[in-house]
Amino acid sequence: MEKFSERYCKCNPKAFTSADTAYVLAYSVICSIPMLIILWLRTRCQLMISSLYERISRNEIKMKEDDCLCREAVNELPRYIRFWTLVS
Repeated sequence: MEKFSERYCKCNPKAFTSADTAYVLAYSVICSIPMLIILWLRTRCQLMISSLYERISRNEIKMKEDDCLCREAVNELPRYIRFWTLVS
C-alpha cells in the first residue's frame, strides 16, 4: 500500500499533497469493499426470500385427501412402527 501511494503521488503530483493521504484513501476503499459486499448479499437474500414467499403464497401447496388420510393412519400406529413407516 505504501509503494502504491508513493507511486500514485509521483505519477499524479496534483492529486494529493502527500503520499499519506493517498494511502489512507486507498486503505479505506479496500476496507469498505467487504462491507459493501455484505450489504449487497443481505439485500439479495432478502429479495430472494420475499420472491420465494410470494410464489408460494400464489401457488399454495395442498395435499390430496388421500395423503391426509394416510398420515392420519400412520399417526395412529405405535411410535416405533410409525418411525419405520416414515423412514422406509
